[in-house]
Amino acid sequence: MRRTDREVTDRSAILDIMDRCDCLHLALMDGAYPYVIPLNFGYEDDGERLVLYFHGAKDGHKLELIKNDGRAAFSMSCDHEMVPGKVACASTFKYKSVCGRGVVSMVEGDERMHALTVIMAHYDRENEHIFEQKHANSVSIFRMDVESFTGKSRQVK
Repeated sequence: MRRTDREVTDRSAILDIMDRCDCLHLALMDGAYPYVIPLNFGYEDDGERLVLYFHGAKDGHKLELIKNDGRAAFSMSCDHEMVPGKVACASTFKYKSVCGRGVVSMVEGDERMHALTVIMAHYDRENEHIFEQKHANSVSIFRMDVESFTGKSRQVK
């Protein structure tokens, strides 16, 4: 990372940033150009392994790209605020972000309900979320086994 003064290295601080983010942008391999899409997500971290979960339609371009090549990258950010300067070039922006990469695969079997529960808990930790099997079966569910990730924060006083 070029701006090491903005790097967030503490894993718990990075996870705190992820807790605050409400959208993950997933970049998939699509020939000569990446294919980037915004997604709802959830995550699990055991201190050594970070797994991201998300879902989508049972068919479509995203699904085909994941089946063809599961390598992917992601980005998420939060706490955006412009800080105006006396002149335009002196303006800056507050933010916190997490970026990373890994391999995306389809979720099958009992992990499907677990993944949906993780996604819902990301947005609403106070309530229990129960899914009917017919609804769970109506979507594709994916997991990204994250291989590397970094955090970054720009907080202006």
